[in-house]
Amino acid sequence: MKKLFIFDFDGTLFNTIGQLVHNMNQALKANGFRELTLDDYKLAVGGNLNQVISNVLQSDSNPDNIESVKKSYLDIVKDFEDNITLPFDGIEEILTYLQDNNIQLAINSNRYTPSIEFYVKKFLNNIKFLDIQGHNPPNPSKPDAYGINQILNKTSIDKKDVVYVGDSPTDIKTAKNAGIDCIIVTWGYADYDLIDDDYILKTISEPGQLKDVIRLSN
Repeated sequence: MKKLFIFDFDGTLFNTIGQLVHNMNQALKANGFRELTLDDYKLAVGGNLNQVISNVLQSDSNPDNIESVKKSYLDIVKDFEDNITLPFDGIEEILTYLQDNNIQLAINSNRYTPSIEFYVKKFLNNIKFLDIQGHNPPNPSKPDAYGINQILNKTSIDKKDVVYVGDSPTDIKTAKNAGIDCIIVTWGYADYDLIDDDYILKTISEPGQLKDVIRLSN
């Protein structure tokens, strides 16, 4: 029986790609690079911020360009009034259901921790997360299991009773590295035709299907 659900953030709990497109395109433009489309960004996300920027820059990716775009992006985000980002439909309801059924909840993401905490406080204030582990440099980011292990250190729950819920190949690798089961959701940003991994415990298309995961095990 699953007793702890650890969630990815972007593309799993929250639809954040709209603000990424808006802010990253401004950062690219400020540094003389071409702006990208939504579909371009869907192919670029999945890693930490440096990796995303590297993917966005493609052939222009080098340490200096990454750092310049990153600085511009963080300056833009700091003053950005985000009226775009929202939880995906059904997320608050399923988190409430899991919480009401004594399932512990946590978040492990490559987004910076303060940003995750901002959106959780704004939209999911009634949900009590055991821990929120974003990317906190110099600690390693996903797919390293560092964040998940930090969460597991705060509970006595056995790994067989833990499941990671995400939307990308990076999330599958993260779960593998941590030695826990993985659920893939299909409302996120990955190219799901390319995800064919028998490590996945289950693939779901709507949040309510997580109710069926509680009693699943490998």
